[in-house]
Amino acid sequence: MTKAIQSRLMKGKSLALGAWTVVEAALKATGVDHYFVFPMGATPKKDSPDPANPIMRPTDDHTRTGLNAATCMDHLRYALKTYAEVAWLLKQDYFMYVSDVEDAFLLLPLAPWLWFFMLFRCYLSDDDSEQTTCIHLFGDFGTCGMPGTFYLFFVKVVIQMGRSELVLTLPIVVYVDDCGIIGPVKAELDHEVAGFQSWCATNCGVVFKWSKDRKGDQANFMIGFTWDSRTVTR
Repeated sequence: MTKAIQSRLMKGKSLALGAWTVVEAALKATGVDHYFVFPMGATPKKDSPDPANPIMRPTDDHTRTGLNAATCMDHLRYALKTYAEVAWLLKQDYFMYVSDVEDAFLLLPLAPWLWFFMLFRCYLSDDDSEQTTCIHLFGDFGTCGMPGTFYLFFVKVVIQMGRSELVLTLPIVVYVDDCGIIGPVKAELDHEVAGFQSWCATNCGVVFKWSKDRKGDQANFMIGFTWDSRTVTR
């Protein structure tokens, strides 16, 4: 948990403000009456190297503070049809390349008026005896509108830009931040994905977890299943 929070701070995705007494006094002095200090939990990361001792991902409980209930989801809900899309697109003997976007929600900056609802307290090192008040400046895990916002950003904007620039021509299936790109020829598939990833990093600031990529294969693992195009089974 401490390492994960420190990573956010080092990347400028969150900001350490100081002791709570100082922060609370500053909020009152500037006339800010509406704010929340949300409770923080943790959940194991699915790709932890050692499942018995998993890497923990901080999760922010915005349900307890009421922020999620106050979030308008009218334009942020979308259907996840990934299983049906992979089954439809992964034809006999086709290949699928699987890649994940790195720090997906952390790519999304929060509107400044939301910052006051993104306060939390934590120990910044194992030796600290006093908690430090921090604030999220970018997206987190636990805000109900974050998956839909990332969907608009990545699927509706970044991928469509890639298609308009002809750096992505093959079908792509997206499950939140997991991507499956599908094509009939492995060499062409691997080459196109590498070009699309490079273009995303250079032009959109979207970086993929290259070290964890699963290159084009006729039996590849995605969203909990191994999809075998040779036998058309999962």
